[in-house]
Amino acid sequence: MRARSRSRHRARAAFTLVELLVALAIGLVVVAALVASYLASAQSGRHAQALVQLSDDGTAALELLRVPLAMAGYAEVQGLEVREGVPHLLQRPGRAIQGCEGGRFADDRATLDAGLACRAVTVGGWQPDAVAVAYDVRSVAGPGGAPRANAMLGSGATPLDCAGNGLPARSDDLGRQVRAEAHFHVESGHLYCQGPGSAGPAPLIDNVDDLQLLYGLAAGPEGGPVAAWAPAPEAGSEDWARVVAVSVCVLLHSPERVLDPAAAASTGRYMDCGQQPRVSDDGRLRRAFSTTVLLQNGPGR
Repeated sequence: MRARSRSRHRARAAFTLVELLVALAIGLVVVAALVASYLASAQSGRHAQALVQLSDDGTAALELLRVPLAMAGYAEVQGLEVREGVPHLLQRPGRAIQGCEGGRFADDRATLDAGLACRAVTVGGWQPDAVAVAYDVRSVAGPGGAPRANAMLGSGATPLDCAGNGLPARSDDLGRQVRAEAHFHVESGHLYCQGPGSAGPAPLIDNVDDLQLLYGLAAGPEGGPVAAWAPAPEAGSEDWARVVAVSVCVLLHSPERVLDPAAAASTGRYMDCGQQPRVSDDGRLRRAFSTTVLLQNGPGR
């Protein structure tokens, strides 16, 4: 009797093949759901991280452009001269700003005062602009005697250019002065800057597709409010003396492909610097960042 009872107990404890298959199917469904949830979470995390990096890079790019643009045309006062009973400040003459429409400067080592020629550039289907600004560097003693200047300072309070290299001083009939000059352009996915102390253009920001600039022109060389917005005038044009503001837009892309190709038509939509709707077709997020800079030392200021 006991042996027969143990046999019946073992029969009740075993699973049938159908029960095993059902349990296996349920387990596979649960595992698939967990994997799908993990993949969706990872994709969402990469997307969010790409957005944060885009925002940080876009903010940094605008700041790197804004500071020298705002300083364009600043000239140290070297003295006072009275002409026909009217006092005039003696300041070193020089060009303040010049840009290229859909291109970059032909000679990286040329200066604004000597004149800058432009050459056309197409980068990945984009035609980014370029801009050059120049201004005198002023260094004064700040609180506690620490040096302060309208430029980055290196060791020994040496003024630095946009690439972090020391600025050479120059002398003329108005005295010895340090003059900063910064040439910005986009090429090979980087925002570059060339300064007087640099042997060649230095990359500042990665993953940059486009740089677009519009210039706010006053009605005349005496300055005033913006009368019209226009792309870069021709090199040597008198319109450069009327520039009082600059509208800046940079377009950046994420370093990694974070977009689902199947949903790129919706999640990959963005507005370019010309406010035209586009779709990113390479799996990378794209965002445009813009600002308007008033030239503090422009005409009439």
